[in-house]
Amino acid sequence: MIRFGGVMIVSLLGAVSVRAAAKWTGSADVTFGKAYSTVLMACIILVGIEVLCLLMAALFGNGDAVVSIVRISLAPAGPGILLGVLGWRLSVTFGRALLVTLLATLIAAAMVVIAAGLGVGVAWVVSYVYGYAML
Repeated sequence: MIRFGGVMIVSLLGAVSVRAAAKWTGSADVTFGKAYSTVLMACIILVGIEVLCLLMAALFGNGDAVVSIVRISLAPAGPGILLGVLGWRLSVTFGRALLVTLLATLIAAAMVVIAAGLGVGVAWVVSYVYGYAML
């Protein structure tokens, strides 16, 4: 259930970044629904691959070590899967899909950095107001 909630949140943020990237590159006019379903499809494919790898790891290997290796090795696959799904769903060339994917990844990374900065800032203000020591 936690994984499903994570996929939904990632798809929501990814849809915003894909829509912005597609508009900025002039690749296609993408509605929010189409961007959301595209990113959701890429996330579901990635989670499916992860589940298959983890099932094979559970059958053949050491559980905890293999889980970490599978998750780390699948991290770079996310943009590649998004690239393929974008090219297919938006009917754009490989170059345009690559440009949209790279820009969407940069936008999503910027959103994460901003959210983390806001979180740290809010934590600092709360600790200052209530007198807790920041470590």
